Amino acid sequence: MNKKLAVFDWNGTLFDDAEANLIGANACLEAFGVEPIDIDRYRDSFDFPVIHLYQRNGVHPDKFLASPEKASKLFVDVYEKAALECNLREGTIDLLEWLKENNFSVIILTNHLTTNVQKQLERFNIWYYFDHLSGNISNESVISKMNKEKRMREYLEKNNINPEDAFIIGDSFEEPEIARHIGMKSINILGGCISEKRLKKAKADAIISNLSEVKGVLESFWGKFE
Repeated sequence: MNKKLAVFDWNGTLFDDAEANLIGANACLEAFGVEPIDIDRYRDSFDFPVIHLYQRNGVHPDKFLASPEKASKLFVDVYEKAALECNLREGTIDLLEWLKENNFSVIILTNHLTTNVQKQLERFNIWYYFDHLSGNISNESVISKMNKEKRMREYLEKNNINPEDAFIIGDSFEEPEIARHIGMKSINILGGCISEKRLKKAKADAIISNLSEVKGVLESFWGKFE
């Protein structure tokens, strides 16, 4: 069997930070003069780019576009403080151990700030499991450069990896879309930033509730590993 590549989104996928994201979003809504929302509403309205989240919850697009950098900085500042109380999703270490044991290369592909994800990886002492981290470099690029697919293509080409030997897992619409465009397998995980009803519409190759289910899904893609 060819060496495989595992591609993980970070927020909501390995890092259980839905509550921190909600707190950050509500701080921005408050700054725009809008009432806070609960986690169910957040999951029903979250999207990329994030202007759609604010628009769906009462913020006029012109108001957001007048100061997107200010809104992004506010979100990041509030989110990062709240994220210190968040933990890895259940089963993260077991899955990463299994992937390493089965000779997977493992990377993170995220829209979040690279430096902030690095801090979390150090906090949990899990850098060892990852071969590469690809994220955004500034608050401004988080807003304007939703370029995960471009970065994914570049990584595959640079490392001479066949997309058919790779899978991507995340909690949003992005991962199945990237996978379809490139020719990878895709997995969506519930419990992140998108509701189950909406996530089903993304039509990933598999939808799971817990990371413990990943091994079985991968064996349905490629056969037994042991």
